[in-house]
Amino acid sequence: KRVLVKGDFLNGIVTADAEAFLSDTLPWEASIRFKNGRYDFILAGFLKDVPKDLSASLQGDISFKGTRDRFSMNSKFSTLSFSLYGYNFRNRGDIILNSADSEFKIEAFSIGGKNADINAVGVIKVGQDYNFVIDGNIDLAPLKVMSKDIESLRGRGNFVIGVSGPWESPGFKGEINIRDATVMLAGLPHSIGPVNGSIFLDKNRVTFDSFKTDFAGGKIVVSGFGDLDKFSLKRLSVSTKMEGIKLRPLENVSVFFDGNLYYESSPKKQSLLGEILIKQARYEKRVDWKSWLVSMKKIKETHLEQPSFLGSTRLNINIRGEENIFINNNIAKTPVKIDVTMQGTLAQYGLIGGIEAKEGTIFFRGNEFKIIEGSVDFI
Repeated sequence: KRVLVKGDFLNGIVTADAEAFLSDTLPWEASIRFKNGRYDFILAGFLKDVPKDLSASLQGDISFKGTRDRFSMNSKFSTLSFSLYGYNFRNRGDIILNSADSEFKIEAFSIGGKNADINAVGVIKVGQDYNFVIDGNIDLAPLKVMSKDIESLRGRGNFVIGVSGPWESPGFKGEINIRDATVMLAGLPHSIGPVNGSIFLDKNRVTFDSFKTDFAGGKIVVSGFGDLDKFSLKRLSVSTKMEGIKLRPLENVSVFFDGNLYYESSPKKQSLLGEILIKQARYEKRVDWKSWLVSMKKIKETHLEQPSFLGSTRLNINIRGEENIFINNNIAKTPVKIDVTMQGTLAQYGLIGGIEAKEGTIFFRGNEFKIIEGSVDFI
């Protein structure tokens, strides 16, 4: 009634032996030894998109013991190193992981390298509760692979997060710090950064206060809070204050503005509202009447590109300015006032309001017309 199994796999770099007794309780034991070697395939099995720089090496032992209705595991790895997405990790001591029945225990886990360090310790009782802490610091640069819209990313981050409480509603305690981060997004002529700020976790609440960054010659300050539901963000509220932003959205078009924007997200809706105060703007782009009329049709067929999470976000953004806004090109030379509100969504948006002019001139077919009063109204 005693069964013994011995074997080796993967050209001998993995060996295993097991023993079982064919009785009512079915007691059994098994051990697996990983000799020092390449184990890229194990890591690849957990990844949806396997990176080109993926590599993994391992050396250690795992032992199992159990009966028909009980199970335990003890593991110890003297070597663990892997590379992916530009990160290189190696263990800083033995990694020891154990489990008994539904309890998984992280006794020792510390890995690090030139661009990251991660440590963890604690206990997870599957289906019952959490009680573990993870901390470390990372170089942000390799994270640019997470989105094709990120052209470059620099900076450092450090964190310490504790998770404890019931399985269905765990609580969080900790802090995430971002230091001197700079990001360049595809299609955006200005880099964002350096970004500095901290995110705080307390039970089921996430808060971040005064995230500060430079952008387009100005300053942006972001604050907000959110609610966590297990390990996902259930609700988010973000306030953004902008000062002295200078943009050139088109050739010979410039705008200098301040503003406040507020973003809210919940399971039922997302909204973006606020105001943009134009302090100075100039439109000096020449207009060719024929090409302009053709482009009007193209404008109707054009949709703004936006992140997928903003596609259904409801808009209510007032854009206004009364001074230092000029049109100066081949069809008009006039100061204007603007007061419009963008509504709808980014996928299907519209304007309400108008642009007014009470002086200046318009040029048409060699004639010069003096503006007494005029407006363009958006409905």
